[in-house]
Amino acid sequence: MAPDGGVWARIRDPENGVTEFDPRCPQWMRALIMTCLIAEAANARLHMSFVTSGYAPPEPLTPATEPYPGFGDVHSSYMNHQQEFIEWFKKEANKINRGIAASADM
Repeated sequence: MAPDGGVWARIRDPENGVTEFDPRCPQWMRALIMTCLIAEAANARLHMSFVTSGYAPPEPLTPATEPYPGFGDVHSSYMNHQQEFIEWFKKEANKINRGIAASADM
């Protein structure tokens, strides 16, 4: 409502979100009204039960074929290197931790 009692905006079709604005309605007020309408719709949708909404999750996609034929093992050597590095690092960290614990006992 405008300060003089006039109607700045009116919802014509609530199901489809059709809103009619008075030409005198300031642009900032139009943005505020539309923001409130969008927030109300989002809030109603967020609090809707999955059971009553009819929502069904999409079927998971399964690739029909290999995306890059012939390159399935292109990263296997690097992954082996990473696994070896992780094991080496664990051993080195244990050595350092044992050294720190031994010096703390003194």
